[in-house]
Amino acid sequence: MKKITLLFLYFTCITAFCQKQYKKTLWDNSCNCPVQFATISNNDNYSISNEDGLFNIITDNDSVIFNMLGYEKLSFKLSEIKNDTIFVKSKAFLLDEVVIHSNNIYESIIKSKKTDYTVEPHVEKFFLRTIIRKNNEIIKIADLSGKIKNKGV
Repeated sequence: MKKITLLFLYFTCITAFCQKQYKKTLWDNSCNCPVQFATISNNDNYSISNEDGLFNIITDNDSVIFNMLGYEKLSFKLSEIKNDTIFVKSKAFLLDEVVIHSNNIYESIIKSKKTDYTVEPHVEKFFLRTIIRKNNEIIKIADLSGKIKNKGV
């Protein structure tokens, strides 16, 4: 029984130490500013950059995908990047025309209630990041993700 426990602890420690922590910064080439709230992910894990463009990801697979609206999608290996800063290119896209009219807002809300709010049961996924600061110094960053099951109306 003692050998089984030791083997279990050994393999648990090995798998924990196989993962590597990467700490990098995303930087915009065009405006020379940090890329805030970008998604960095792979098959196993994901992270979101903070206000300074800094992100932390712990993974054994160093191939990641950078994705952010307004920027080119980028795939790269974290181990191949020698410095701590990753430079990304902004991507402009054209929108369709916008039509503005002066309908009664209340009537529009009532009419769109059936199309904007689902009455069918559904599941919503969410991600929440909270930053705890004391004297403007970051003490803790906590990530939370989950699912919410809505039974409908």
